[in-house]
Amino acid sequence: MFYRIDLSVQLKINLDRSISYSGGEFMKKILVLIIILLFIYGESRSSSSESLRCGSELTAVGDTKVEVITKCGKPSFREKTSSKRGGIEKSYYDRGSADFVYVLIFYGGTLKYVEQAGRGK
Repeated sequence: MFYRIDLSVQLKINLDRSISYSGGEFMKKILVLIIILLFIYGESRSSSSESLRCGSELTAVGDTKVEVITKCGKPSFREKTSSKRGGIEKSYYDRGSADFVYVLIFYGGTLKYVEQAGRGK
């Protein structure tokens, strides 16, 4: 058995028969596969968003901690960690049993991510 993958994107497998793909055809298939995988990955991360509605207000990525507290009130729980590059703060908003717990992740005092963490209590 002989397996060989060239940098020119040609795949050759020599057993008793020879199978080869030209660079263009092979690259098109790889590109379609990558697009499908990216779509699936994006759908699997649907629990992450860029905003959170608090009553009639909408808080979004880029808002400061003060703006979020003004719009949504104080969080149910806060978790602070620090690293060499600065502080990271996670604020948990429990919206009750009919909604989710939302985790707002701040870096340097600015909202970077909004995630769903499961059902509220």
